[in-house]
Amino acid sequence: YIPAIEASRRLAEKSGERATALARWKEAINSHWPGVGLRRMDDNQSAIQQGRELRIRVALRLNGLHSDDIHVECLLGRQSERNGFEPHSCHRLHAMGMDKDETIYETGFVPQLSGLVAYRLRAFPFHVNLCHPFETGFMKWV
Repeated sequence: YIPAIEASRRLAEKSGERATALARWKEAINSHWPGVGLRRMDDNQSAIQQGRELRIRVALRLNGLHSDDIHVECLLGRQSERNGFEPHSCHRLHAMGMDKDETIYETGFVPQLSGLVAYRLRAFPFHVNLCHPFETGFMKWV
């Protein structure tokens, strides 16, 4: 409960300006999220090698939102028969430019895992004043 109490206090500061801004942002997310689209732009690599850079590039159709409104991440981990995908690390993709009506997000990192490694790509709304990063309940996977 402590994080929620702290968030409530932050939102109440300055006569609730942060709370008002967050409410407006949530309205925009609720309105525009159904039209947000995420797609791969790079070639899906058949093998991920430890110690060699993995580059990922995706296109995100923002549907009227701003690139600051959405985080795009790569979850690197292992596939388990018992537990499904088990993430080991998270790598944020960054907005690098535009291609027609899509924003291009990219990242490059060197995987530290060895063995059979997999990754998942996701996009979700983000605002600094959310109590939890997944508070909106919205997420796109590719």
